[in-house]
Amino acid sequence: MLQQTMEKQVRQALNTVRTAIEGCPEPLWRAGEGEYLVIARLAFHVLQAIDYHLDAQPEQFDWNAYGIDWEGSAPDALWDQARTLAYLDEIQAKAHAYVADEAGLLSEDVSPRFFVSRLDHLCYVLRHTAQHTGEINALLRQAGAPVGGWLQAAP
Repeated sequence: MLQQTMEKQVRQALNTVRTAIEGCPEPLWRAGEGEYLVIARLAFHVLQAIDYHLDAQPEQFDWNAYGIDWEGSAPDALWDQARTLAYLDEIQAKAHAYVADEAGLLSEDVSPRFFVSRLDHLCYVLRHTAQHTGEINALLRQAGAPVGGWLQAAP
């Protein structure tokens, strides 16, 4: 039951991210409030952070693998929506594998200094995702664009 619940929560959180990305008008994608509040930047950060946190060996994670510094890259250097959605597909598969892992969600995490269990780490990932998805949706709403919405799907 725990794995099924967390699989549903992860799927819904990532579907909300997907809906926000897909609904973002192209001219708004790389524009924003200052350097930080740029939808393309926030979307990349959310996905890269999930990639890192759900990695089997996070201490070996290469933050520069894609040549993008989520905080420092110029907006025109950030991925377009299609490439970001492709990365989201990769992240969805990784998250599904993390939840389904035979080690179980209640087993010790690879970073026990910070997280009590793999479930604790996954909950952190969901909170972080929700925070930045909220920022993205606020920017969309502020611009009068459709927002990602709150998705409640059947199990």
